[in-house]
Amino acid sequence: MTNKLKQEFTDNGLIDAGIKVNYALAAGPIHYGSEDRIKANFDQKGWKLFTPNMIKTFIRESAQKGWENDLVIMTLN
Repeated sequence: MTNKLKQEFTDNGLIDAGIKVNYALAAGPIHYGSEDRIKANFDQKGWKLFTPNMIKTFIRESAQKGWENDLVIMTLN
């Protein structure tokens, strides 16, 4: 699946052929007490987990920065 996705993005000029694909999950609520175990599993596989607290912190910090010429940041503000 990774190779197919990478090939499709390369063929459409969205990424360079030398790009390394990484996986990430932006999680909503995580079952209480499971976050450390889930994060460890993601770390072991080389994946990135964005926990609800990480997302909240990012949004708060980004909103305080003011104007940014970035669609994500503009959406937050």
